[in-house]
Amino acid sequence: MADTTVATKAEHAAQRLLARHGVTQGPSPIMELADAEGITVVREPFRDDGVSGVLLREPDKTVILVNAANAPTRQRFTIAHEIGHFLLHDGAVYLDGRARVNFRDGLSSMATDHEEIEANTFAAALLMPARWVRASFETVVRDSAIGSEDELADVLASQFGVSRQAMSFRLINLGLIASP
Repeated sequence: MADTTVATKAEHAAQRLLARHGVTQGPSPIMELADAEGITVVREPFRDDGVSGVLLREPDKTVILVNAANAPTRQRFTIAHEIGHFLLHDGAVYLDGRARVNFRDGLSSMATDHEEIEANTFAAALLMPARWVRASFETVVRDSAIGSEDELADVLASQFGVSRQAMSFRLINLGLIASP
């Protein structure tokens, strides 16, 4: 599957989730979306700082464990990423022969695995839908005296409840700013 097909599939899945739950403006209510999909989110400090989140699927419940030691914006992205795995993938690891587990760790952000790329794309589209970002971008650029792309990313990141880095990647991927 080509990267554009992966991106399109993930973008459409995020759009469908937002539409299914009547979400029309940001920031995306990530906790409410998880709950509406039957997913329990538990925040716990992890012993391994390299792990941001875990999707645990059992026959009778689904739980996302999120590293409470991470910044709130990172936690939101991790939850969205794990929702992406929940909706798009069957899981990778079996725990006790009955549960499936997906981990989000430092390698997830490297985008080297097909499912991780797709889950990251889904998370970006869920937290920063293209249409919303474009509209906010136009408003901020038109109405503000923004001096740099970093300032622009900061302003938009705060509107969407994401990190500057996540917003910068989204702006680049949407063709709104140039890649460094």
